[in-house]
Amino acid sequence: MKSKDNRNSSAGFTFLELIVALTVASVVVLLAYRFLHDTTAGVRLQGRRTVQVEEMIICRKKIENAFSRIDFVTDVLSNRIICKTRDTDESTVIELKGDSLTENSICICKNIKNIKFESGSSDKNQNILYWECELKSGKYISGAKKIQIE
Repeated sequence: MKSKDNRNSSAGFTFLELIVALTVASVVVLLAYRFLHDTTAGVRLQGRRTVQVEEMIICRKKIENAFSRIDFVTDVLSNRIICKTRDTDESTVIELKGDSLTENSICICKNIKNIKFESGSSDKNQNILYWECELKSGKYISGAKKIQIE
């Protein structure tokens, strides 16, 4: 007795099965590509941000270090401070020259687009020197220091 089998006796896939398999495979490859592309773009962006944050931290530390030596401020302009430091009795000038913040023409830090100094008084009759610095990257850092004005 012969059994009836409606299947084609040749082994392999039909054209429709092949198209479905290729479509599913292409969707999986496309999703994997997008995932890897977005991941590598994110890693590159995070690397750039890390460099910018490190630059900001280093620049702020250098500015704070320069300001920590100030004893008296004789004049505060928008982008220049004339002061006396603990190191010397002579006047010291801290100012923006080109893209560098300088102390008596010696570079404190670079890549600065703009810096602004202001002085004000606190509640306890102490003067405060405020500073705000815009880096070339477009990021801002700022700070303040208690000062005595001559």
